[in-house]
Amino acid sequence: MKTNIIYLLFLFLNFGYAQKINKTIALPDIKTCEEPISLNDPNEREFNRINGKIIRLSYSTLYSYTFSGYDSLQRDNLRFEIAKISQQIVTKVLPQVKLLNDSIFLRKTYNEIMFNTVPIKQYKRYRTAKNLIIEDNSDYQLFIESLFSVGIGKNMNSISFFVFDLKKGKIVYFDRMHYNCDIRDLKALEKVLTYGLLKIKEKY
Repeated sequence: MKTNIIYLLFLFLNFGYAQKINKTIALPDIKTCEEPISLNDPNEREFNRINGKIIRLSYSTLYSYTFSGYDSLQRDNLRFEIAKISQQIVTKVLPQVKLLNDSIFLRKTYNEIMFNTVPIKQYKRYRTAKNLIIEDNSDYQLFIESLFSVGIGKNMNSISFFVFDLKKGKIVYFDRMHYNCDIRDLKALEKVLTYGLLKIKEKY
């Protein structure tokens, strides 16, 4: 319970902070991450309800949100850039995955995403899963969420993996991990995403 409260405070305090700062300030220079990457992969909230193997998997997108007081246009551009890069990483690890058009999804506000992912992550209220799904004829669909801070103390990143059963319209797999690093260090991002995707590949 304490962890939940701290997590929610991190979300809302940083979100409020980001709204108050001058949004015309450019993002700071990229900081290269230290090696090896310090990855925290707690298992108390992850779950796996996939029966058998994943067949016919599609990938919607990686939706990233920057907790930062910097230029909002830069942050939006970064979201689209990271989503595009994630497609390359996902298809590298899961070559049979079907990529979907994520342009509409990426234009959603973080409030629209957050009010659907937080109930799943914190309270296992799975009814919001349908709002995170792109209509498709696949059996399962992968969605990734990334929350990170830039220029606010340490660069804290949270990566969450969601797999939805499209026939039942509910989530069947969830995994979340954290690492302290600049999300714009793409080599580090690839390593973390690959780690999470390989766990899913065991079911694919």
